[in-house]
Amino acid sequence: MTDPVTRVIVLCLNEPSEADRNAHKIATFLGADTRFAVITHETLRDGRPISALVPSCTCLVAAAETLAFILQRTTGVEDLAQLAETVAQHSFFYGFGFNDAHRRVLGLLSSGALVDIAPLSGRTARFQISDRFRQWCGQFTGLSLETAVHPSELGFIEGSAERQVDGLIRIAERPFFARLERSGRNVFFVGCTELADLDAHVPRHAKPLPWFSRLMPLMMFLRGAFGAALWHNDQPRACLIIDDPLLKSRYGFLDYHRLMESMRRRRFTTSIAFIPLNYRRSRSDVAAFVTSESEAARLSVSVHGCDHTDGEFATTHFAALHAKARTALDRMRTHRQLSGVPFDDVMVFPQGRFSAEGVSAVKANDYLATINGDVAPANSKELPRLRNWLEVAVTDFSGFPLFGRRYPRNIAEFAFDLFAGKPALAVEHHGYFENGYADVESFVDRVNALDSRLEWASLGAICSQACLTRIADDGELHVRFYTNRFTLHNQDERPRRYRLFVRRPLKEAITLFINGQTRGFDRSGDDLVFQLELAAHATADVRMSTDADELPAWAASPIDRAGVRVRRILSEFRDDYVDTTRSFVHRLIRRPAGRLRKPLMNGAEVTK
Repeated sequence: MTDPVTRVIVLCLNEPSEADRNAHKIATFLGADTRFAVITHETLRDGRPISALVPSCTCLVAAAETLAFILQRTTGVEDLAQLAETVAQHSFFYGFGFNDAHRRVLGLLSSGALVDIAPLSGRTARFQISDRFRQWCGQFTGLSLETAVHPSELGFIEGSAERQVDGLIRIAERPFFARLERSGRNVFFVGCTELADLDAHVPRHAKPLPWFSRLMPLMMFLRGAFGAALWHNDQPRACLIIDDPLLKSRYGFLDYHRLMESMRRRRFTTSIAFIPLNYRRSRSDVAAFVTSESEAARLSVSVHGCDHTDGEFATTHFAALHAKARTALDRMRTHRQLSGVPFDDVMVFPQGRFSAEGVSAVKANDYLATINGDVAPANSKELPRLRNWLEVAVTDFSGFPLFGRRYPRNIAEFAFDLFAGKPALAVEHHGYFENGYADVESFVDRVNALDSRLEWASLGAICSQACLTRIADDGELHVRFYTNRFTLHNQDERPRRYRLFVRRPLKEAITLFINGQTRGFDRSGDDLVFQLELAAHATADVRMSTDADELPAWAASPIDRAGVRVRRILSEFRDDYVDTTRSFVHRLIRRPAGRLRKPLMNGAEVTK
């Protein structure tokens, strides 16, 4: 029997509703042992107390309608008290509607601290997360975020009773996610009538915050209750990615000397998404930044397409994609020989577009990972499911990891990523530095404030060490990782036993190496599973290889190659001259006229 310390009970009426099933999916996704407990008229007919019908558990999740059904019994008030005070250490109640039965449940369970619910007005809703409950709110602690109002979002009306709730999250100045203590147990209420369905499809270019109200309160509740027993990321990491620039002193608005000064001041890292076509054009003074021992940890280089033509990795022509992925690596290796600049074999897709075949082609060339803003292929009608979208990396395409990234506009989106265990990957272009480096430094400060453990690293380090961990009941450390090359380090002062999980296609022939030695593994559904033990402070180098298929040769035509060169020349002319000149003219026009002119005695004017 499973230890009740690691159990979540979802209480259901007659049979699991859609919301009940959604709660079960979220808890299971986080790694909790989750079960349904169903109550019916028949089970209540013999008059047994609710504590005899619902197993003791760490966490109880129940909808208001189920609680109202219990309250209809003669001893309903006592049964509700038992649920909150004896059955579960932590209770999560949701789904309150505009009816008297739900209001009565709310008032009784909150001891009069909450008496009713209120709809939201307006098109947007502002959530204010308290700065006092980091155990529960995690990286969202102290943030304020705004989203379009969802019909399921409601605010609680507080009563006049002396007892007050802890408002973990407020919406329109009302409690939305609230906690109080009953007999030493935590009781939580959330003003949401629905919970997110992890099997729902995510639209293209979707932002995470619209799911906040239907997803995060329950995840916060479970994470706060179970701690390290659920999947989590103990080593959050971040990196700024700048697309396109050459390695020369100045590219458009990007000045490498000033960027290095900024990185030193704020201790952040930058990966230059380098276009392999430019492999012969790097300047030695900038290359010295990347290769210098003191700066190498701050500035790194990754692979940005091959020729950077429009949608070059969004086609479905696998032979062409494979050739481009191989050519890009060959060029980057030549660039390393010519300039001394190392690179991370991480493919950052150009123009934010890719196909499933593009990911497969990158995988076939033994890259470490891929990175893109949108995680849905450009040419596919199949959209990712929410559960895959929440993963550290999406592995829907040939089992190869695709990490997401986003523009540094809304800090709450990065809090969402970090809370889910993802790295905080930001992307910008040279235009971001038009007004200097204050914006990037402000962004870095705000990201650092989300989590005191945050480390800035290169894309290679981030992807090769990206994982979620949880501590099993027997003390074994479970690790879920994503790349074919993974580094595991035991940071403890004692040996540790590990069980590692990685999703890979069932039909794929894989050879597993641990520190260079072949190892066996098991299969559990889509997961490849194996165990190892590490001494204190020891490191395991995990590698997986697959058999590569022979492909027909493919090469771009002379006309295509000429078009690529013209495109790059025009793009660089735009970045280096058109954008910067236009910016200079705009600043000149905006300068106050009164400070520009001074009349002379003869009626002429001069400019200061």
